[in-house]
Formats: sequence, structure tokens, C-alpha cells
Amino acid sequence: MDNQEIVLFKAIQLSEDYKIINHPTNGWDDYNKGNIVCHEIDGNHDTILDNKNSKTMLYIINNYLIQKGLFNETIKKGSD
Repeated sequence: MDNQEIVLFKAIQLSEDYKIINHPTNGWDDYNKGNIVCHEIDGNHDTILDNKNSKTMLYIINNYLIQKGLFNETIKKGSD
């Protein structure tokens, strides 16, 4: 079992099918003992990756990478 930090995005609007299985970590704590940082995103299963939400998630990911001191390293690796 891993001990890594996970950044989790969860849709706020859940259909009835998803309400039944809703969990704060979506079950990821069964596979990981590290910290799970959950960000709730306005939308549902079908709209969580729309243009507005994608920009929100990119902002969150960029800030997370900056906080962890990984932003420059990640950008550098991506441009190789």
C-alpha cells in the first residue's frame, strides 16, 4: 500500500447512483495511507471536466505544485 499524498477532485452534484457510494475519499484510503487532499468541484460526473472546471482544477494543481516546490521541476520535465 502506498503512502503518497493524493489530490482528489470530487463533483459536488451527485446523481442518485453516486450518492449511494459517496465517501469523503472516494475509497482511495483503501489503497493509500498518505494524505488525501479533496477539492470539491462545482458540477456533476458529466460536467466536472468542462472548460470552467478544468481551469479551476488547473489552478488548484499549479498551486499545489508550487506549494510542494515541484512546479518548476514538473514544467522542466514536461518540456524535455
